[in-house]
This record gives sequence, C-alpha cells and structure tokens, in this order.
Amino acid sequence: MKRIFIVSVIATAVLGVYAQRTISPSGGEATGSGGTVSFTIGQIDYIFQSGSNGNLHQGVQQPYELFTVSITEAAEPFSIRVFPNPTAHSITIQSDAPSGEPLTLLLYDTQGKLIYRQPHHTQHSEIDMSAYASGQYLLHILHSQKQQPLQTIQIIKHD
Repeated sequence: MKRIFIVSVIATAVLGVYAQRTISPSGGEATGSGGTVSFTIGQIDYIFQSGSNGNLHQGVQQPYELFTVSITEAAEPFSIRVFPNPTAHSITIQSDAPSGEPLTLLLYDTQGKLIYRQPHHTQHSEIDMSAYASGQYLLHILHSQKQQPLQTIQIIKHD
C-alpha cells in the first residue's frame, strides 16, 4: 500500500514538472489609455496540441476580451404595416400614426444603395416596385425630425 502511494506521488510530480516546460525570467502587464497588455520575456518554447474539439497552445498567453453589447430600441408610438410581401408590382405602407407625423421611407438594394426616398405624411403610401429587378430590398422607416429608425422591413420582389 505504501509502495502504491509513493509511486502515485512520484508520477504526479513528474507530470507536474512536464506542464512547467519553460520558466520565464520576466513578464508583466502594461496599462495605458488604449487598454492593457500582458507580456512574457524570455519564453523559449511552447507546445501546440490540436484535437477534434479545438487547439491548445501551452506556454503562450491567451488573450480574452469581454464586451458589453446593448441595443436601445425606440418604442414605436404607432404600428406600421407593409403589404403585400413578397410583391410583384407595388407595396403599400399603412400606419396609424397621427396625421402629419413626419416619417421618411427609404428603400435600399442589397448593395446598400439608396434607390427610393419619400416622405410619408399620410396614413397610406404606396411604392411602385415594378421598375426594380427581382431580389431582396430593405425598407427603412425613419422618424423624419429625430432621424430615428422606427422599423426596418425586408421586401422581396419577384416577377
């Protein structure tokens, strides 16, 4: 029993020594207005292992970054309907916005080119799509005074 214990302690120690393959003489962390970087001086060797679940770089400092991403969505004070979608000829935009509410309709192609712009002051507007090629388009509806996007709708045009 004593012999098994001694062999297991020695095996653990040998494996632990294998994990510490290099000893770096120096290193640290530098901080500035652009961020923080950690560094190692004198690293002479590292081990690279690859498997089906990923890669492992032992002995190399691995960076990690944390980002906080948030999107503030404006509450729509009214509803907007666009139909028919998909369309062959034209689309109708209806809103229950108060009369005179300043909206702007912007239609973009898949390359991001603005191909149509129209103010929308009534509760009913129509865009003639017959001149455009079959494909996908994005209709952005903006609040004209605030230049605030209210809704983006993907329009599909077919022949």
